[in-house]
Amino acid sequence: MDAETPISPSAFMRELRPEYYSDTQDRKSYELEAAVFDHFLNSLTSRNEHHDFEIFCRKLCERTIAPNLRPATGPEGGGDGKADTETTPVAEEISDMWYVGEPNAGKEKWGFAFSAKADWAPKVKSDVKGLIETGRPYDRIICVTSQYAKSKDRLDLEQKLSTEYGVPIIIHDRAWIIDEIIAKDKVDIAFNYLRVGREIDNPQQLGPVDYSRTRQLDELEASLKDPANYTGMERQMVVEALLAAKLSRGLAKHRTAPKRTGGSHERSGSPTSTAVSAKSWRPATNSSGRPSGGSTTSNSSTTATTSSRTWRSPATTLWTSSSRRTSCRTCSTPC
Repeated sequence: MDAETPISPSAFMRELRPEYYSDTQDRKSYELEAAVFDHFLNSLTSRNEHHDFEIFCRKLCERTIAPNLRPATGPEGGGDGKADTETTPVAEEISDMWYVGEPNAGKEKWGFAFSAKADWAPKVKSDVKGLIETGRPYDRIICVTSQYAKSKDRLDLEQKLSTEYGVPIIIHDRAWIIDEIIAKDKVDIAFNYLRVGREIDNPQQLGPVDYSRTRQLDELEASLKDPANYTGMERQMVVEALLAAKLSRGLAKHRTAPKRTGGSHERSGSPTSTAVSAKSWRPATNSSGRPSGGSTTSNSSTTATTSSRTWRSPATTLWTSSSRRTSCRTCSTPC
């Protein structure tokens, strides 16, 4: 920010105490129906989108299998290297921090082959043979096809090739692709690399902090609705009411529902409510004009008076809305 530009108090506090503010913001989301995606994959070859499919598969494998994949270069996917992509060595200090992918992807050499051909089985055999003949010491070979493969045929071919070449062979078909993209919410990959689906604005999507606040607030509000929950624990009710008010403020509900946030503070007896603000409340005085209840520096026993309510701090009793002291809400006896 320019040094000459005055900073607002709100912006200053957001920089100083971001944990007090809402982390809800507008985010992008993506929509794609499984049937639409199924047809799209089935018609890849007719649109001559083999190269786009290979990039898509690499990005999908980076998200689900191994993040340390390097792209192959050449006029066709894989070029002369036979592999469409393969893993690169990564230090254990880095791979131990991964939370996606499969174990050992950082220190083993894995080869990948992607294909959109309708006759998938011969293509898989050809790809595996080509990778083995390169002489590179692959610890695992993973093939991804855009076609459906019957489970029996796929498992039989995996076992046959693994036995023949002495390297574990894994085949993923269209069912696996659709499950990863649709069921496991990776539609952004299909949208960005295959240009299928649509991007939509998701306004005011809860952030992780606000999600936790919302859960806490809902639990507190449900508990506060039943006074029987606080029989003999009236101070606990005040504490939880104040916590609910602070959660409401942290969720920025004072902007979307000001009456709810203000009412929450009033319910807890907090002087930060809209009705009893820092500008409007003052210590209660007696007939002589002096602050009642002792010194003006008292904290827990301070009583504030406005034109329509008497306030005491949440550490003491929660008072009813009145211009004078009356019975408190919890014990119904003069205090």
